[in-house]
Amino acid sequence: MPTCDHCLLDVAERDAVREEISGQAKVFCCHGCSGIYRLIRSEGLEDFYVGRREWTPGPAESKPLDVSAFLAGLRPAGNEIETDLIIDGIRCASCVWLNEKILLRTRGISYARVNYATHRAKVRWDPAQLDISAILSRIKSVGYTPKPFLPSAYEEEQKQQARDLLLRFGTAAFFSMQLMLFSVALYAGYFQGIDERTKNVFHLISLALTTPVLFYSGWPLIQGSIRGLRNLTFNMDVLIVAGSLSAYGYSIWQMLTNGEVYFDTAAMIITLILLGRYIEAGAKRKASETIGRLMQLSPKEARKLEGPLDELSRAVRLVVPVSS
Repeated sequence: MPTCDHCLLDVAERDAVREEISGQAKVFCCHGCSGIYRLIRSEGLEDFYVGRREWTPGPAESKPLDVSAFLAGLRPAGNEIETDLIIDGIRCASCVWLNEKILLRTRGISYARVNYATHRAKVRWDPAQLDISAILSRIKSVGYTPKPFLPSAYEEEQKQQARDLLLRFGTAAFFSMQLMLFSVALYAGYFQGIDERTKNVFHLISLALTTPVLFYSGWPLIQGSIRGLRNLTFNMDVLIVAGSLSAYGYSIWQMLTNGEVYFDTAAMIITLILLGRYIEAGAKRKASETIGRLMQLSPKEARKLEGPLDELSRAVRLVVPVSS
């Protein structure tokens, strides 16, 4: 089955859009991906396809844009206009690079920066040369969806992520605590003796308690590891999942061969990692709120002093008394 040369989505042979570009045969899942591919090449940004990592196959979400929703976020910046946007569909550092390059190569845009962690972009442009609708269309033209930056919505998204982490960690902690009771019994039976039937029952209960920890609580980690392996990038998720699945699979094999199991190891790896990520999410949320409060304290305007250096020094002393 062919794969789309832009979004990497598998395409049925009957639905494939085949084109010849610069003497090379290319396959696309739709004419939209074909147009984006041509645009990226025409802008000289082919390195995007070389450097992208952890790319999820399939086009970015695309919805009709309501330009009026972005107008409230416009603010003057000298003779220019500035705004903050959320760019949906960013999957890796190359996505950030592509959006910054495509914006900076747009006539009238003097500044464009995208934060990979928050997907927040700051754009500054000359209103005499283009307007906000042209900027939004430019972002959409390369397959991403701009959204208005609303502090309340951003904070709500962070809270939702923290709630999801808390639910997954709570589930993992609950099952892991029950699992440890049976693990202690199995360890005690290893030294003091345990009948075969009781041992097998405890093994089955341990398997049942570990499975939801691994495949529900640890599902985001599994997804991250799959993305990393697909792009030959061995990230931290790959290490975590490899350790947990190894202990889980080896324990199942040991059950069949009447050996010792290590389900508690598989479960506790996931539980402790989720605890760490939940604490990290809370710290990031508090840091973001603190930065937001500090930004609100920054002055909206300043006084510009012009003249000889000695006169400026006297003016500064009048405003800010200098102690002897």
